[in-house]
Amino acid sequence: MNVRQVALKALAATRGIAPAMGFHVVGVVLRTATWQGNIETGTMTASDLVIGHPHPVTGVILPPHVQGGPADPVLKVGPVTPFDPVAAPRGFTLAQLNPGDGVQREYYFRITWPGGLVKRYQLAPRGLDATRPLHVMLTLEAVDLDFAF
Repeated sequence: MNVRQVALKALAATRGIAPAMGFHVVGVVLRTATWQGNIETGTMTASDLVIGHPHPVTGVILPPHVQGGPADPVLKVGPVTPFDPVAAPRGFTLAQLNPGDGVQREYYFRITWPGGLVKRYQLAPRGLDATRPLHVMLTLEAVDLDFAF
C-alpha cells in the first residue's frame, strides 16, 4: 500500500464522522436521462450514479457534504473521492462527474433534501474543482427554484 492509498483511506474515514457531528449531509445522484423521441416530451429511461465518497472498509458510497440549502441557487458539494486506479473501483472519474449532454441524452444532479424534497441541479461553469489530489469539489446551480422535481 502506497502513501496515496493510506492518505485516501484516512481521509475517507474522517469524512464518515461528519454526519454524527451534525454537518449538512444529503443524498446526491447524477441522473442520466436517455430520451426516446424529443427531450422532455418523449419517453425517458433514467439511470442514476450515487455521488459521494466510498467508505474505506465497506466501499458503500456515503453522501457528500453540501454547503447551502434547498432555497439557495448555488451549492458547494463535496468532498467527492476521485478515482484511484490502484484502489479501483473506488472513486469517480472527472468524466463521470461532468459527462456533458449528448443526442437524446441529458445529465443533471438530483439532491434529496430532508423531508423528501427533491430538486434538480446542473454543474456550474467551472464547477468541477479537482485541484487537490485527494478530493473533488462540485459547484451546482439550481435548474428551477420554483418547485421540486
